[in-house]
Amino acid sequence: MENKVFEIKEIFLDEIDSLANFLSIESQICLSSRDWKKKIKWIWEKNPFYHPKDPIGWKITSNDNKIYGFLGNIPIENVKIKCFKSYWATSWYVNIEARSYSIRLFKKFANQKGLLFNNTPITKIEPILTKLFQFRKPSNYWFNSSILFLFNPYKNGFFNFKLTRNSILNIFFYCFFIFILIFRNILYFFFRIIISKKLKIKIREKISNITKDEEMVKWLFTECDNANCMFLYDIYDRDKVVASFLLKIRNTERFSYLECIDCKIHNGSTINILSYYIELSQFLQKNHKNICFLILKSNKNLKIFKYILGFKTKINQNTYFKNNLNIDHLHYSPTSLDGDSVFF
Repeated sequence: MENKVFEIKEIFLDEIDSLANFLSIESQICLSSRDWKKKIKWIWEKNPFYHPKDPIGWKITSNDNKIYGFLGNIPIENVKIKCFKSYWATSWYVNIEARSYSIRLFKKFANQKGLLFNNTPITKIEPILTKLFQFRKPSNYWFNSSILFLFNPYKNGFFNFKLTRNSILNIFFYCFFIFILIFRNILYFFFRIIISKKLKIKIREKISNITKDEEMVKWLFTECDNANCMFLYDIYDRDKVVASFLLKIRNTERFSYLECIDCKIHNGSTINILSYYIELSQFLQKNHKNICFLILKSNKNLKIFKYILGFKTKINQNTYFKNNLNIDHLHYSPTSLDGDSVFF
């Protein structure tokens, strides 16, 4: 039997069929080859910053011409830093036979010139990114923790949402959650009276006014394969936008939930942020009745959140970035849109 000889090569969009088959097996995201093909076309073919002659990333291949590893490279012209390319790493998957080549694969991404980003929920990857490749976490404090707001945890039926095998304990949990919801709504009611802010929430159109770059907006929120799951809400204090939240519906086998994948707060005082979060949670609870819970980004230093708003959760995308532009004075705090969480 011939021994496999592995090497790393650039991969191009015309290899989409073999790449989609590889990702459908190795990614464990439960997407079919057809779904992966559709997603790859969206991420690169419809990307206004992608040039057809450019590679879409790198692959680990062997003398049998099969793909054993992949790391995608998503180009974007940063809205805030004109004339410089940013690149998002995505879909870093390697077959167990070629696992020793994983670091070499990421090295291809980490050595290119530009502003580089990598999003991951896996904490074990942090030392690889920070120590081996000199990536660092952004100073944007909204990435530090997440808060889970219960909306209707038993929406899909009490018996489908059992937390334990013990019926008595399940009844206890059910009563506990109902009590939390009632108490929280009463607390919110009095808090809104005390603050007396006249806040309004509006859903923003998916093409207009999201960023200065309309092509990017069209690509991210209109031509994507899950555009109907994306919502951008603005909170107004009188006639001024004070906060914006980009939310995405995520589905599991038993329930659906909303996750904030990007937020922008214009006035960052504790009381103001608290009022925005309360207003948003109340609005979403009324307008997304099929949602079991909401996950919002939070500041770990604002401990009042986890006592008043909801529960602290580890469900969070950690973002890392590396400045290969050789510009010392560049101080840039990325948001979660500068990663691939928007795509999945």
